[in-house]
Amino acid sequence: MSDARPITGREYWNALWQGSRPLSPIDPHKGGLRNYAYRHLHMVFSTVLASENPNGKQLIEIGCGGSRWLAYFRRTHGCHISGIDYSPQGCAATQALLDRQDIAGEIVQGDLFAPPAEHLNEFDFVVSNGLIEHFADTAAALNACAAFLKAGGLMITLVPNMTGPLGWLQRFFDRPLYEKHVPLTQEQLARAHTEAGLDVVDCRYVLLAHLGVIQFGALERLIGSRPAQVIKIALSAPIWALGARLGVQPNRITSPFVLCVARKKSEA
Repeated sequence: MSDARPITGREYWNALWQGSRPLSPIDPHKGGLRNYAYRHLHMVFSTVLASENPNGKQLIEIGCGGSRWLAYFRRTHGCHISGIDYSPQGCAATQALLDRQDIAGEIVQGDLFAPPAEHLNEFDFVVSNGLIEHFADTAAALNACAAFLKAGGLMITLVPNMTGPLGWLQRFFDRPLYEKHVPLTQEQLARAHTEAGLDVVDCRYVLLAHLGVIQFGALERLIGSRPAQVIKIALSAPIWALGARLGVQPNRITSPFVLCVARKKSEA
């Protein structure tokens, strides 16, 4: 029997976004070390969508609370955007960013497992970023996400890599936060998509390194999130430079993300 219960509760996400700073838009062309990860993810998403003719197509982000990516997919790839999240504070943060950027989009406060009927089988693309790993049964959560897709539609799933040293660091600095994640390897994430009835197109580790995915718990609360982020980027930058020089590829040991791209089976 599948167990689709979230490891994190609604209260956790509400508290996370309550009183948070206004979200800033992602500029995939901006230089500098602070934007390095976004530039890299932009290249990844552009590669994934290159053959899909995304302009004018329907995209929904599942778990869109506090997301900066919906605005990106509209501005950069021309998708018509929607989002669903069960946190009212998270939905409000995302909607506020769209409003400030004068971007049209539908943000729905709702449950992944009880979606609005009009959204079923409606979208060309389903995107999730940092969502699936918060469910005890990965395949069950992916199956629920797939219900939003049209036949032949594409699912893009991005999760943090908590299976190696980054996971050890997260467990050391903030064990309760670590335990809100199901660590997933590339192979496990791909298999979960297959178990959800999807055809895996690509599954791989993304970006060589980025300590920004780790929360340093009490230490971060002491020095503040922005100074902590500067430190994380400063520690990551030498790895980026050395990796580029030596030709080191993203891998299970150092990469901060795992990406899976899968397609919903076409109707017979």
